[in-house]
Amino acid sequence: MLGPAKHTGDRSELVFRKKLTVEQIRGELYRHLPDIRRGAASLLPHVLKILPSYKDELIFTDFLHTVPDNPSHTRRMFDKIQFVLLMLVKRISELRLMPLHDMETVSLRQRSYFCKDITHKRLFCGSNIAKSLGRSKVNFASAETRTSYMSSRTNIQIINKTCTFLTFICIIIGFHLLTDSDCPQLMLYLPVIHNSYLIIMDRHTLLQEVTEELEKNILPFWAEKMADRTEGGFLGRISGTGRQIPDSPKGAILNARILWTFSAAYRLLGKQEYLEAATAAKREIIDRFYDPVHGGIYWSLDSKGNPSDTKKQFYAIGFAIYGLSEYSRATGDREALEYAVRLFDCIEQHSFDKEKNGYIEACTRDWGEIEDMRLSDKDANERKTMNTHLHILEPYTALYRIWKDDRLERQLRNLIYIFTDKIMDSRTGHLRLFFDDDWNPQGDTVSYGHDIEASWLIWEAATVLGDKKICEKVLGPVKMIAEAASEGFIPGQGMIYESETSKGKIDADRHWWVQAETVVGYYNLYSLTGDSSAFDKAADCWKFIRAHIIDHDGGEWFWSIKADGTVNTEDDKAGFWKCPYHNGRMCMEIIERNR
Repeated sequence: MLGPAKHTGDRSELVFRKKLTVEQIRGELYRHLPDIRRGAASLLPHVLKILPSYKDELIFTDFLHTVPDNPSHTRRMFDKIQFVLLMLVKRISELRLMPLHDMETVSLRQRSYFCKDITHKRLFCGSNIAKSLGRSKVNFASAETRTSYMSSRTNIQIINKTCTFLTFICIIIGFHLLTDSDCPQLMLYLPVIHNSYLIIMDRHTLLQEVTEELEKNILPFWAEKMADRTEGGFLGRISGTGRQIPDSPKGAILNARILWTFSAAYRLLGKQEYLEAATAAKREIIDRFYDPVHGGIYWSLDSKGNPSDTKKQFYAIGFAIYGLSEYSRATGDREALEYAVRLFDCIEQHSFDKEKNGYIEACTRDWGEIEDMRLSDKDANERKTMNTHLHILEPYTALYRIWKDDRLERQLRNLIYIFTDKIMDSRTGHLRLFFDDDWNPQGDTVSYGHDIEASWLIWEAATVLGDKKICEKVLGPVKMIAEAASEGFIPGQGMIYESETSKGKIDADRHWWVQAETVVGYYNLYSLTGDSSAFDKAADCWKFIRAHIIDHDGGEWFWSIKADGTVNTEDDKAGFWKCPYHNGRMCMEIIERNR
Protein backbone atom coordinates (compact mmCIF):
# COMPACT_ATOMS: atom_id res chain seq x y z
CA MET A 1 0.00 0.00 0.00
CA LEU A 2 1.42 3.33 -1.00
CA GLY A 3 1.27 6.15 1.47
CA PRO A 4 0.94 9.92 1.44
CA ALA A 5 3.44 11.87 -0.56
CA LYS A 6 6.28 13.88 0.87
CA HIS A 7 6.12 17.25 -0.84
CA THR A 8 9.41 18.61 -2.09
CA GLY A 9 9.40 21.63 -4.32
CA ASP A 10 7.21 21.25 -7.40
CA ARG A 11 6.85 17.49 -7.20
CA SER A 12 5.63 14.96 -4.67
CA GLU A 13 7.63 11.82 -4.09
CA LEU A 14 5.61 8.78 -3.15
CA VAL A 15 6.71 6.66 -0.25
CA PHE A 16 5.47 3.23 0.81
CA ARG A 17 3.19 3.06 3.84
CA LYS A 18 4.08 -0.62 3.95
CA LYS A 19 7.53 -1.59 2.75
CA LEU A 20 6.64 -3.39 -0.48
CA THR A 21 9.35 -4.30 -2.92
CA VAL A 22 9.09 -3.40 -6.59
CA GLU A 23 8.57 -7.10 -7.30
CA GLN A 24 5.63 -7.26 -4.88
CA ILE A 25 4.01 -4.25 -6.54
CA ARG A 26 4.64 -5.76 -9.95
CA GLY A 27 3.12 -9.03 -8.77
CA GLU A 28 -0.05 -7.29 -7.60
CA LEU A 29 -0.36 -5.45 -10.90
CA TYR A 30 0.29 -8.63 -12.88
CA ARG A 31 -2.43 -10.51 -11.00
CA HIS A 32 -5.07 -7.96 -11.99
CA LEU A 33 -3.71 -7.08 -15.43
CA PRO A 34 -6.09 -9.26 -17.53
CA ASP A 35 -9.17 -7.75 -15.87
CA ILE A 36 -7.74 -4.24 -16.19
CA ARG A 37 -7.05 -4.77 -19.91
CA ARG A 38 -10.59 -6.08 -20.49
CA GLY A 39 -12.07 -3.18 -18.55
CA ALA A 40 -10.12 -0.63 -20.56
CA ALA A 41 -11.08 -2.33 -23.85
CA SER A 42 -14.78 -2.20 -22.92
CA LEU A 43 -14.52 1.55 -22.33
CA LEU A 44 -12.69 2.31 -25.57
CA PRO A 45 -15.87 2.97 -27.64
CA HIS A 46 -16.85 5.72 -25.18
CA VAL A 47 -13.36 7.24 -25.29
CA LEU A 48 -13.45 7.38 -29.09
CA LYS A 49 -16.47 9.68 -28.86
CA ILE A 50 -14.03 12.27 -27.55
CA LEU A 51 -11.12 11.30 -29.80
CA PRO A 52 -12.82 9.69 -32.82
CA SER A 53 -9.83 8.62 -34.89
CA TYR A 54 -9.42 5.24 -36.55
CA LYS A 55 -5.66 5.40 -36.04
CA ASP A 56 -6.12 6.15 -32.34
CA GLU A 57 -8.40 3.15 -31.99
CA LEU A 58 -5.75 0.92 -33.57
CA ILE A 59 -3.07 2.26 -31.23
CA PHE A 60 -5.18 1.59 -28.14
CA THR A 61 -6.29 -1.81 -29.43
CA ASP A 62 -2.71 -2.84 -30.12
CA PHE A 63 -1.66 -1.65 -26.69
CA LEU A 64 -4.47 -3.46 -24.85
CA HIS A 65 -4.22 -6.78 -26.66
CA THR A 66 -0.48 -7.35 -26.83
CA VAL A 67 2.04 -8.01 -24.08
CA PRO A 68 5.35 -6.98 -25.62
CA ASP A 69 8.48 -8.70 -24.33
CA ASN A 70 10.80 -6.79 -26.66
CA PRO A 71 12.18 -3.59 -25.02
CA SER A 72 12.36 -1.74 -28.33
CA HIS A 73 8.74 -2.71 -29.07
CA THR A 74 7.79 -1.42 -25.62
CA ARG A 75 9.46 1.93 -26.23
CA ARG A 76 7.80 2.35 -29.65
CA MET A 77 4.42 1.55 -28.13
CA PHE A 78 4.98 4.07 -25.35
CA ASP A 79 5.93 6.74 -27.87
CA LYS A 80 2.68 6.20 -29.77
CA ILE A 81 0.35 5.95 -26.82
CA GLN A 82 1.93 8.88 -25.00
CA PHE A 83 1.07 11.18 -27.90
CA VAL A 84 -2.49 9.86 -28.17
CA LEU A 85 -3.09 10.23 -24.45
CA LEU A 86 -1.85 13.81 -24.47
CA MET A 87 -4.20 14.53 -27.35
CA LEU A 88 -7.04 12.91 -25.41
CA VAL A 89 -6.42 15.19 -22.44
CA LYS A 90 -6.25 18.15 -24.81
CA ARG A 91 -9.47 17.10 -26.52
CA ILE A 92 -11.34 16.85 -23.22
CA SER A 93 -10.22 20.33 -22.30
CA GLU A 94 -10.96 21.90 -25.67
CA LEU A 95 -14.48 20.50 -25.66
CA ARG A 96 -14.93 21.99 -22.20
CA LEU A 97 -16.60 18.85 -20.99
CA MET A 98 -14.85 18.59 -17.63
CA PRO A 99 -14.56 21.12 -14.81
CA LEU A 100 -10.86 21.90 -14.52
CA HIS A 101 -9.39 24.14 -11.90
CA ASP A 102 -6.16 25.26 -13.45
CA MET A 103 -4.79 25.84 -16.94
CA GLU A 104 -1.67 23.88 -16.02
CA THR A 105 -2.85 20.88 -14.02
CA VAL A 106 -5.69 19.81 -16.32
CA SER A 107 -8.21 19.15 -13.57
CA LEU A 108 -9.38 19.90 -10.08
CA ARG A 109 -6.64 19.98 -7.45
CA GLN A 110 -6.99 16.36 -6.56
CA ARG A 111 -6.34 15.05 -10.10
CA SER A 112 -2.58 14.90 -10.45
CA TYR A 113 -0.33 13.31 -12.98
CA PHE A 114 2.36 10.76 -12.32
CA CYS A 115 5.49 9.63 -14.03
CA LYS A 116 8.18 7.05 -13.58
CA ASP A 117 11.78 8.07 -13.29
CA ILE A 118 13.51 4.84 -14.24
CA THR A 119 17.03 5.98 -13.38
CA HIS A 120 16.18 6.80 -9.77
CA LYS A 121 13.52 4.10 -9.40
CA ARG A 122 10.86 6.38 -7.99
CA LEU A 123 7.30 7.37 -8.73
CA PHE A 124 6.40 11.00 -8.34
CA CYS A 125 3.54 13.39 -9.06
CA GLY A 126 4.27 16.42 -11.20
CA SER A 127 2.61 19.59 -9.94
CA ASN A 128 3.25 21.60 -13.09
CA ILE A 129 2.07 19.85 -16.20
CA ALA A 130 3.07 22.73 -18.46
CA LYS A 131 6.77 22.22 -17.61
CA SER A 132 6.45 18.47 -17.86
CA LEU A 133 4.88 18.51 -21.29
CA GLY A 134 7.90 20.41 -22.51
CA ARG A 135 7.30 21.68 -26.02
CA SER A 136 3.79 20.22 -26.32
CA LYS A 137 1.34 22.92 -27.27
CA VAL A 138 -1.71 22.16 -25.16
CA ASN A 139 -4.15 25.02 -24.77
CA PHE A 140 -6.80 24.98 -22.10
CA ALA A 141 -10.15 26.71 -21.78
CA SER A 142 -10.70 29.34 -19.12
CA ALA A 143 -11.90 28.05 -15.75
CA GLU A 144 -14.74 30.60 -15.68
CA THR A 145 -16.54 29.25 -18.76
CA ARG A 146 -15.74 25.59 -19.10
CA THR A 147 -18.37 24.08 -16.79
CA SER A 148 -21.26 25.81 -18.57
CA TYR A 149 -20.58 23.72 -21.65
CA MET A 150 -21.33 20.44 -19.91
CA SER A 151 -24.73 20.38 -21.53
CA SER A 152 -25.97 16.85 -20.98
CA ARG A 153 -25.77 13.81 -18.77
CA THR A 154 -24.28 11.95 -21.73
CA ASN A 155 -21.24 14.20 -21.62
CA ILE A 156 -20.77 13.53 -17.91
CA GLN A 157 -20.99 9.78 -18.53
CA ILE A 158 -18.39 9.98 -21.29
CA ILE A 159 -16.04 11.93 -19.04
CA ASN A 160 -16.50 9.39 -16.22
CA LYS A 161 -15.75 6.49 -18.53
CA THR A 162 -12.78 8.30 -20.07
CA CYS A 163 -11.28 9.02 -16.63
CA THR A 164 -11.68 5.36 -15.69
CA PHE A 165 -10.12 4.34 -19.00
CA LEU A 166 -7.13 6.61 -18.39
CA THR A 167 -6.69 5.14 -14.92
CA PHE A 168 -6.62 1.62 -16.38
CA ILE A 169 -4.05 2.69 -18.97
CA CYS A 170 -2.04 4.31 -16.17
CA ILE A 171 -1.86 1.00 -14.30
CA ILE A 172 -0.91 -0.97 -17.41
CA ILE A 173 1.88 1.44 -18.27
CA GLY A 174 3.05 1.37 -14.66
CA PHE A 175 3.35 -2.40 -14.93
CA HIS A 176 5.47 -2.18 -18.08
CA LEU A 177 7.68 0.52 -16.61
CA LEU A 178 8.32 -1.58 -13.52
CA THR A 179 9.10 -4.55 -15.77
CA ASP A 180 11.45 -2.97 -18.29
CA SER A 181 14.48 -1.58 -16.45
CA ASP A 182 16.13 -0.67 -19.78
CA CYS A 183 13.36 1.69 -20.70
CA PRO A 184 14.66 5.27 -21.08
CA GLN A 185 13.46 8.07 -18.85
CA LEU A 186 9.88 8.89 -19.75
CA MET A 187 7.47 11.52 -18.52
CA LEU A 188 4.06 9.91 -18.88
CA TYR A 189 1.27 12.07 -17.51
CA LEU A 190 -1.82 10.09 -16.71
CA PRO A 191 -4.54 10.74 -14.13
CA VAL A 192 -4.29 9.06 -10.77
CA ILE A 193 -7.25 8.52 -8.49
CA HIS A 194 -5.86 10.84 -5.82
CA ASN A 195 -3.60 13.84 -5.66
CA SER A 196 -0.21 12.83 -4.21
CA TYR A 197 -1.42 9.29 -3.53
CA LEU A 198 -1.32 5.95 -5.29
CA ILE A 199 -3.24 3.83 -2.83
CA ILE A 200 -4.83 0.42 -2.86
CA MET A 201 -7.47 1.16 -0.23
CA ASP A 202 -9.01 -1.69 1.76
CA ARG A 203 -11.87 -1.81 4.25
CA HIS A 204 -9.58 -1.89 7.26
CA THR A 205 -7.67 1.19 6.14
CA LEU A 206 -10.91 3.05 5.40
CA LEU A 207 -12.26 2.11 8.84
CA GLN A 208 -9.11 3.31 10.59
CA GLU A 209 -9.05 6.61 8.78
CA VAL A 210 -12.72 7.54 9.22
CA THR A 211 -12.59 6.56 12.90
CA GLU A 212 -9.65 8.89 13.41
CA GLU A 213 -11.43 11.65 11.48
CA LEU A 214 -14.55 11.32 13.63
CA GLU A 215 -12.81 11.23 17.00
CA LYS A 216 -9.96 13.63 16.39
CA ASN A 217 -11.53 16.23 14.13
CA ILE A 218 -15.31 16.28 13.67
CA LEU A 219 -16.61 15.61 17.18
CA PRO A 220 -14.02 17.75 19.04
CA PHE A 221 -14.75 20.69 16.75
CA TRP A 222 -18.46 20.65 17.52
CA ALA A 223 -18.13 19.91 21.22
CA GLU A 224 -15.50 22.57 21.86
CA LYS A 225 -15.89 25.34 19.29
CA MET A 226 -19.68 25.37 18.98
CA ALA A 227 -20.55 25.37 22.69
CA ASP A 228 -22.35 28.59 23.64
CA ARG A 229 -20.78 29.35 27.01
CA THR A 230 -22.90 32.48 27.50
CA GLU A 231 -26.47 31.53 26.60
CA GLY A 232 -26.19 27.76 26.82
CA GLY A 233 -26.59 25.17 24.12
CA PHE A 234 -24.71 25.78 20.89
CA LEU A 235 -23.72 28.79 18.85
CA GLY A 236 -25.65 29.52 15.71
CA ARG A 237 -22.76 29.98 13.35
CA ILE A 238 -19.04 29.74 12.65
CA SER A 239 -17.90 31.40 9.45
CA GLY A 240 -16.06 29.62 6.64
CA THR A 241 -12.82 31.12 7.94
CA GLY A 242 -13.43 29.74 11.44
CA ARG A 243 -14.73 32.89 13.17
CA GLN A 244 -17.42 32.39 15.83
CA ILE A 245 -20.53 34.58 15.31
CA PRO A 246 -22.13 34.75 18.80
CA ASP A 247 -25.17 36.86 17.81
CA SER A 248 -26.31 34.50 15.03
CA PRO A 249 -29.78 32.92 15.17
CA LYS A 250 -29.91 29.25 16.13
CA GLY A 251 -31.50 26.84 13.69
CA ALA A 252 -33.67 23.84 14.53
CA ILE A 253 -31.99 21.69 11.90
CA LEU A 254 -28.53 22.47 13.26
CA ASN A 255 -29.47 21.57 16.83
CA ALA A 256 -31.41 18.44 15.87
CA ARG A 257 -28.47 17.22 13.82
CA ILE A 258 -26.05 17.90 16.68
CA LEU A 259 -28.38 15.87 18.89
CA TRP A 260 -28.39 12.96 16.44
CA THR A 261 -24.62 13.03 15.88
CA PHE A 262 -23.54 12.97 19.51
CA SER A 263 -26.25 10.47 20.45
CA ALA A 264 -25.04 8.09 17.75
CA ALA A 265 -21.41 8.69 18.73
CA TYR A 266 -22.22 7.84 22.35
CA ARG A 267 -24.08 4.70 21.32
CA LEU A 268 -21.16 3.50 19.20
CA LEU A 269 -18.16 4.70 21.17
CA GLY A 270 -19.50 5.08 24.72
CA LYS A 271 -17.57 8.22 25.69
CA GLN A 272 -19.04 10.39 28.42
CA GLU A 273 -18.26 13.67 26.66
CA TYR A 274 -20.42 12.59 23.74
CA LEU A 275 -23.32 11.90 26.07
CA GLU A 276 -22.91 15.33 27.65
CA ALA A 277 -23.03 17.06 24.26
CA ALA A 278 -26.04 14.97 23.21
CA THR A 279 -27.89 15.79 26.42
CA ALA A 280 -27.21 19.50 25.96
CA ALA A 281 -28.69 19.30 22.45
CA LYS A 282 -31.68 17.33 23.72
CA ARG A 283 -32.44 20.05 26.24
CA GLU A 284 -32.25 22.69 23.51
CA ILE A 285 -34.78 20.82 21.36
CA ILE A 286 -37.23 20.08 24.17
CA ASP A 287 -36.86 23.22 26.31
CA ARG A 288 -36.39 25.88 23.63
CA PHE A 289 -37.33 24.69 20.15
CA TYR A 290 -40.47 22.73 21.07
CA ASP A 291 -43.64 24.86 20.86
CA PRO A 292 -45.46 24.29 24.20
CA VAL A 293 -48.67 25.90 22.88
CA HIS A 294 -49.24 24.41 19.43
CA GLY A 295 -46.72 21.58 19.37
CA GLY A 296 -44.08 21.09 16.74
CA ILE A 297 -40.65 22.72 16.43
CA TYR A 298 -39.84 26.37 15.76
CA TRP A 299 -37.73 27.00 12.70
CA SER A 300 -35.24 29.17 14.61
CA LEU A 301 -34.38 30.96 17.85
CA ASP A 302 -32.51 34.21 18.32
CA SER A 303 -29.02 34.14 19.79
CA LYS A 304 -30.49 34.37 23.32
CA GLY A 305 -32.59 31.25 22.82
CA ASN A 306 -35.98 32.94 22.32
CA PRO A 307 -38.37 31.93 19.48
CA SER A 308 -37.56 33.87 16.30
CA ASP A 309 -39.07 32.28 13.19
CA THR A 310 -41.98 30.21 14.48
CA LYS A 311 -43.14 28.59 11.24
CA LYS A 312 -43.45 24.80 11.22
CA GLN A 313 -41.25 23.30 8.53
CA PHE A 314 -41.88 19.56 8.51
CA TYR A 315 -38.33 18.89 7.36
CA ALA A 316 -37.08 20.39 10.65
CA ILE A 317 -39.66 18.48 12.68
CA GLY A 318 -38.42 15.31 11.00
CA PHE A 319 -34.88 16.00 12.12
CA ALA A 320 -36.03 16.59 15.68
CA ILE A 321 -37.62 13.12 15.59
CA TYR A 322 -34.38 11.74 14.17
CA GLY A 323 -32.24 13.21 16.94
CA LEU A 324 -34.60 12.36 19.79
CA SER A 325 -35.04 8.78 18.54
CA GLU A 326 -31.30 8.24 18.39
CA TYR A 327 -30.88 9.70 21.88
CA SER A 328 -33.51 7.31 23.22
CA ARG A 329 -31.89 4.43 21.36
CA ALA A 330 -28.49 5.26 22.85
CA THR A 331 -29.64 5.89 26.42
CA GLY A 332 -33.09 4.36 26.88
CA ASP A 333 -34.41 7.84 27.76
CA ARG A 334 -38.23 7.86 27.90
CA GLU A 335 -38.62 11.62 27.65
CA ALA A 336 -36.83 11.73 24.30
CA LEU A 337 -39.07 8.94 22.98
CA GLU A 338 -42.20 10.70 24.25
CA TYR A 339 -41.33 13.91 22.41
CA ALA A 340 -40.36 12.00 19.26
CA VAL A 341 -43.81 10.37 19.24
CA ARG A 342 -45.50 13.74 19.78
CA LEU A 343 -43.70 15.14 16.77
CA PHE A 344 -44.61 12.09 14.70
CA ASP A 345 -48.25 12.84 15.52
CA CYS A 346 -47.77 16.47 14.43
CA ILE A 347 -46.47 15.42 11.03
CA GLU A 348 -49.24 12.89 10.49
CA GLN A 349 -51.96 15.31 11.60
CA HIS A 350 -50.80 18.45 9.81
CA SER A 351 -48.59 17.40 6.91
CA PHE A 352 -49.89 14.08 5.58
CA ASP A 353 -52.16 14.40 2.53
CA LYS A 354 -54.83 11.79 3.18
CA GLU A 355 -56.44 12.30 -0.22
CA LYS A 356 -53.48 12.40 -2.60
CA ASN A 357 -50.76 10.87 -0.43
CA GLY A 358 -47.47 12.38 0.62
CA TYR A 359 -46.48 15.23 2.91
CA ILE A 360 -46.72 18.97 2.44
CA GLU A 361 -43.80 21.25 3.24
CA ALA A 362 -44.78 23.77 5.90
CA CYS A 363 -47.43 25.53 7.98
CA THR A 364 -47.71 28.61 10.15
CA ARG A 365 -47.05 28.31 13.86
CA ASP A 366 -50.69 27.30 14.54
CA TRP A 367 -50.77 24.87 11.57
CA GLY A 368 -52.45 27.21 9.10
CA GLU A 369 -51.68 27.62 5.40
CA ILE A 370 -48.41 29.38 4.62
CA GLU A 371 -47.68 31.16 1.35
CA ASP A 372 -43.95 30.56 1.14
CA MET A 373 -43.31 26.87 1.76
CA ARG A 374 -39.72 26.83 0.57
CA LEU A 375 -37.12 25.10 2.67
CA SER A 376 -34.45 27.48 1.36
CA ASP A 377 -34.13 30.31 -1.15
CA LYS A 378 -32.84 27.99 -3.86
CA ASP A 379 -35.89 25.71 -3.75
CA ALA A 380 -39.06 25.90 -5.81
CA ASN A 381 -42.14 26.96 -3.86
CA GLU A 382 -44.01 23.68 -4.27
CA ARG A 383 -46.20 21.87 -1.75
CA LYS A 384 -44.39 18.53 -1.99
CA THR A 385 -40.66 17.87 -2.38
CA MET A 386 -38.31 14.93 -2.53
CA ASN A 387 -36.11 16.44 0.16
CA THR A 388 -38.78 16.66 2.85
CA HIS A 389 -40.04 13.16 2.04
CA LEU A 390 -36.50 11.79 2.32
CA HIS A 391 -36.07 13.41 5.72
CA ILE A 392 -39.38 12.12 6.97
CA LEU A 393 -38.51 8.62 5.77
CA GLU A 394 -35.22 8.85 7.65
CA PRO A 395 -36.61 9.78 11.12
CA TYR A 396 -39.54 7.39 10.78
CA THR A 397 -36.95 4.63 10.25
CA ALA A 398 -35.07 5.74 13.37
CA LEU A 399 -38.27 5.95 15.41
CA TYR A 400 -39.48 2.53 14.26
CA ARG A 401 -36.26 0.99 15.57
CA ILE A 402 -37.32 1.84 19.12
CA TRP A 403 -41.13 2.12 18.84
CA LYS A 404 -42.88 -0.70 16.99
CA ASP A 405 -46.14 1.11 16.32
CA ASP A 406 -48.58 -0.17 13.66
CA ARG A 407 -49.42 3.28 12.28
CA LEU A 408 -45.74 4.19 12.09
CA GLU A 409 -44.99 0.92 10.28
CA ARG A 410 -47.77 1.62 7.78
CA GLN A 411 -46.57 5.14 7.08
CA LEU A 412 -42.94 4.10 6.77
CA ARG A 413 -43.91 1.45 4.26
CA ASN A 414 -45.97 4.04 2.39
CA LEU A 415 -43.00 6.42 2.24
CA ILE A 416 -40.85 3.73 0.64
CA TYR A 417 -43.49 3.22 -2.04
CA ILE A 418 -43.79 6.98 -2.58
CA PHE A 419 -40.11 6.98 -3.48
CA THR A 420 -40.21 3.97 -5.79
CA ASP A 421 -43.56 4.81 -7.44
CA LYS A 422 -43.76 8.62 -7.49
CA ILE A 423 -40.46 10.35 -6.76
CA MET A 424 -38.05 8.14 -8.70
CA ASP A 425 -38.07 8.66 -12.46
CA SER A 426 -38.34 5.09 -13.74
CA ARG A 427 -36.70 6.09 -17.05
CA THR A 428 -33.53 7.61 -15.63
CA GLY A 429 -33.33 6.40 -12.03
CA HIS A 430 -32.96 9.98 -10.78
CA LEU A 431 -35.16 11.44 -8.08
CA ARG A 432 -37.42 14.27 -9.19
CA LEU A 433 -37.23 17.14 -6.73
CA PHE A 434 -40.47 19.16 -6.77
CA PHE A 435 -44.14 18.27 -7.19
CA ASP A 436 -47.54 19.89 -7.05
CA ASP A 437 -50.34 18.46 -4.91
CA ASP A 438 -51.20 15.92 -7.61
CA TRP A 439 -47.63 14.63 -7.87
CA ASN A 440 -46.91 16.27 -11.20
CA PRO A 441 -43.11 16.86 -11.39
CA GLN A 442 -41.98 20.46 -11.59
CA GLY A 443 -38.62 21.11 -13.28
CA ASP A 444 -35.87 18.70 -14.23
CA THR A 445 -33.06 19.48 -11.80
CA VAL A 446 -30.99 16.43 -10.81
CA SER A 447 -29.39 16.41 -7.36
CA TYR A 448 -26.67 13.78 -7.41
CA GLY A 449 -26.09 13.98 -3.67
CA HIS A 450 -29.74 13.31 -2.89
CA ASP A 451 -29.79 10.44 -5.37
CA ILE A 452 -26.91 8.61 -3.70
CA GLU A 453 -28.16 9.47 -0.20
CA ALA A 454 -31.65 8.18 -0.95
CA SER A 455 -30.29 4.95 -2.38
CA TRP A 456 -29.06 3.86 1.04
CA LEU A 457 -31.76 5.50 3.20
CA ILE A 458 -34.51 3.68 1.27
CA TRP A 459 -32.67 0.40 1.75
CA GLU A 460 -32.18 1.14 5.44
CA ALA A 461 -35.92 1.79 5.86
CA ALA A 462 -36.81 -1.49 4.13
CA THR A 463 -34.40 -3.52 6.27
CA VAL A 464 -35.56 -1.91 9.52
CA LEU A 465 -39.12 -2.90 8.63
CA GLY A 466 -37.82 -6.46 8.48
CA ASP A 467 -40.05 -7.39 5.54
CA LYS A 468 -38.33 -9.65 3.02
CA LYS A 469 -40.83 -8.83 0.27
CA ILE A 470 -40.32 -5.09 0.50
CA CYS A 471 -36.55 -5.57 0.51
CA GLU A 472 -36.85 -7.59 -2.68
CA LYS A 473 -39.07 -4.90 -4.20
CA VAL A 474 -36.74 -2.00 -3.46
CA LEU A 475 -33.42 -3.67 -4.31
CA GLY A 476 -33.77 -2.92 -8.00
CA PRO A 477 -34.76 0.74 -7.53
CA VAL A 478 -32.02 1.24 -4.93
CA LYS A 479 -29.38 -0.02 -7.37
CA MET A 480 -30.90 2.03 -10.19
CA ILE A 481 -30.83 5.25 -8.14
CA ALA A 482 -27.20 4.67 -7.14
CA GLU A 483 -26.25 3.99 -10.74
CA ALA A 484 -28.03 7.17 -11.86
CA ALA A 485 -26.09 9.15 -9.25
CA SER A 486 -22.88 7.86 -10.82
CA GLU A 487 -23.46 10.23 -13.72
CA GLY A 488 -22.26 12.97 -11.38
CA PHE A 489 -19.28 11.05 -10.04
CA ILE A 490 -15.87 11.81 -11.55
CA PRO A 491 -13.05 9.52 -10.42
CA GLY A 492 -10.59 11.45 -8.30
CA GLN A 493 -12.89 14.48 -8.21
CA GLY A 494 -15.82 13.34 -6.11
CA MET A 495 -19.51 13.89 -6.82
CA ILE A 496 -20.65 17.12 -8.45
CA TYR A 497 -23.63 18.97 -7.01
CA GLU A 498 -26.43 19.06 -9.56
CA SER A 499 -27.49 19.57 -13.17
CA GLU A 500 -30.48 21.07 -14.96
CA THR A 501 -30.79 19.58 -18.43
CA SER A 502 -33.45 21.92 -19.81
CA LYS A 503 -31.20 24.92 -19.17
CA GLY A 504 -27.92 23.18 -19.97
CA LYS A 505 -26.61 23.99 -16.50
CA ILE A 506 -24.11 22.04 -14.42
CA ASP A 507 -23.14 22.97 -10.88
CA ALA A 508 -19.77 21.21 -10.58
CA ASP A 509 -19.01 22.32 -7.02
CA ARG A 510 -18.13 19.50 -4.62
CA HIS A 511 -20.24 20.08 -1.51
CA TRP A 512 -19.14 18.51 1.75
CA TRP A 513 -22.43 16.71 2.35
CA VAL A 514 -22.60 15.28 -1.17
CA GLN A 515 -19.15 13.72 -0.75
CA ALA A 516 -20.08 12.23 2.63
CA GLU A 517 -23.26 10.67 1.24
CA THR A 518 -21.34 9.39 -1.77
CA VAL A 519 -19.05 7.40 0.49
CA VAL A 520 -21.98 5.85 2.38
CA GLY A 521 -24.09 5.28 -0.72
CA TYR A 522 -21.41 3.40 -2.62
CA TYR A 523 -20.31 1.50 0.48
CA ASN A 524 -23.92 0.42 0.92
CA LEU A 525 -24.09 -0.69 -2.71
CA TYR A 526 -20.88 -2.66 -2.23
CA SER A 527 -22.37 -4.33 0.87
CA LEU A 528 -25.53 -5.23 -1.04
CA THR A 529 -24.00 -6.51 -4.25
CA GLY A 530 -20.37 -7.34 -3.52
CA ASP A 531 -19.44 -5.11 -6.47
CA SER A 532 -15.85 -4.05 -5.81
CA SER A 533 -16.20 -1.07 -8.16
CA ALA A 534 -18.74 0.41 -5.73
CA PHE A 535 -16.23 0.10 -2.89
CA ASP A 536 -13.59 1.68 -5.11
CA LYS A 537 -15.85 4.69 -5.65
CA ALA A 538 -16.47 5.01 -1.92
CA ALA A 539 -12.74 4.82 -1.17
CA ASP A 540 -11.92 7.19 -4.02
CA CYS A 541 -14.37 9.79 -2.74
CA TRP A 542 -12.99 9.44 0.78
CA LYS A 543 -9.50 10.12 -0.53
CA PHE A 544 -10.81 13.26 -2.23
CA ILE A 545 -12.47 14.35 1.03
CA ARG A 546 -9.30 13.74 2.99
CA ALA A 547 -7.16 15.71 0.57
CA HIS A 548 -9.45 18.66 -0.13
CA ILE A 549 -12.65 18.92 1.92
CA ILE A 550 -11.25 18.41 5.42
CA ASP A 551 -9.78 21.53 6.99
CA HIS A 552 -6.66 20.04 8.54
CA ASP A 553 -5.68 23.36 10.11
CA GLY A 554 -8.95 24.89 11.36
CA GLY A 555 -10.91 21.71 11.96
CA GLU A 556 -14.16 20.32 10.53
CA TRP A 557 -14.79 20.32 6.75
CA PHE A 558 -15.00 23.14 4.26
CA TRP A 559 -18.41 23.75 2.72
CA SER A 560 -17.17 22.83 -0.74
CA ILE A 561 -14.50 22.81 -3.35
CA LYS A 562 -15.64 25.11 -6.13
CA ALA A 563 -15.76 24.03 -9.76
CA ASP A 564 -12.57 25.98 -10.37
CA GLY A 565 -10.79 23.92 -7.69
CA THR A 566 -10.55 26.62 -5.01
CA VAL A 567 -11.71 26.15 -1.43
CA ASN A 568 -15.05 27.75 -0.56
CA THR A 569 -14.58 29.78 2.62
CA GLU A 570 -17.48 32.14 1.91
CA ASP A 571 -20.03 29.64 3.18
CA ASP A 572 -20.21 28.53 6.81
CA LYS A 573 -18.03 26.06 8.64
CA ALA A 574 -21.02 25.61 10.97
CA GLY A 575 -24.50 27.07 10.75
CA PHE A 576 -28.14 26.63 9.77
CA TRP A 577 -27.25 24.00 7.17
CA LYS A 578 -23.64 23.15 7.98
CA CYS A 579 -23.87 20.50 10.66
CA PRO A 580 -21.91 17.42 11.84
CA TYR A 581 -24.60 15.03 10.67
CA HIS A 582 -23.51 14.17 7.10
CA ASN A 583 -19.80 13.79 7.74
CA GLY A 584 -20.21 12.41 11.26
CA ARG A 585 -22.77 9.90 10.04
CA MET A 586 -20.53 8.87 7.15
CA CYS A 587 -17.82 7.92 9.62
CA MET A 588 -20.23 6.12 11.93
CA GLU A 589 -21.86 4.18 9.09
CA ILE A 590 -18.46 2.81 8.09
CA ILE A 591 -17.65 2.01 11.72
CA GLU A 592 -20.96 0.26 12.36
CA ARG A 593 -20.92 -1.70 9.11
CA ASN A 594 -17.50 -3.12 10.00
CA ARG A 595 -18.40 -4.33 13.48
